[in-house]
Amino acid sequence: MKKLKYAVSLLFIVGILLLIISLVTALLGLFSATTVLTFVLISFGMVTLAMLGSLILVTIQMSKDRSKPKTAYQQAWVDVLTSSLQIFPWY
Repeated sequence: MKKLKYAVSLLFIVGILLLIISLVTALLGLFSATTVLTFVLISFGMVTLAMLGSLILVTIQMSKDRSKPKTAYQQAWVDVLTSSLQIFPWY
């Protein structure tokens, strides 16, 4: 679980850095527009995966911690995500 948290954090940081680098290179005109667009799309994909991973981590943590009372919104969020996570074999 700890390694997964580090992986999600690293994915988010690398995605943001790649986005910044691609925008700087676009402003300086160092690469072609196609290359910059590819970098931007890859970085958006990495950031999206990191956000999805963090949502999954929060959901797993909330579903495992049964001792704390949850609000109705939190419980509904856990129910929706845990039911959608059942397609993954490692959950």
